[in-house]
Amino acid sequence: MQDADRLDAVGAIGLGRMFTFGGAKTGRDMDGSMGHLDEKLLRLEGMAKTAVGRELMRERTERLSIFKGWWMEERGFAVGE
Repeated sequence: MQDADRLDAVGAIGLGRMFTFGGAKTGRDMDGSMGHLDEKLLRLEGMAKTAVGRELMRERTERLSIFKGWWMEERGFAVGE
């Protein structure tokens, strides 16, 4: 059950949830939500309990990382800052 819950938090759907929840419930702006990406979402992969969960989390975490690179590029930051 934990893997399923965490899988919902990462990948493309997780990004949508992050921005929606951040703005509606916490008052975070988009940059604040991107901070949440670093603080929590990119770390969830290491918490997977099953082999299937680990594989799916790896794939979806890669999507988050790619998105983060696009975000940084468009915001004018060097990737890795």
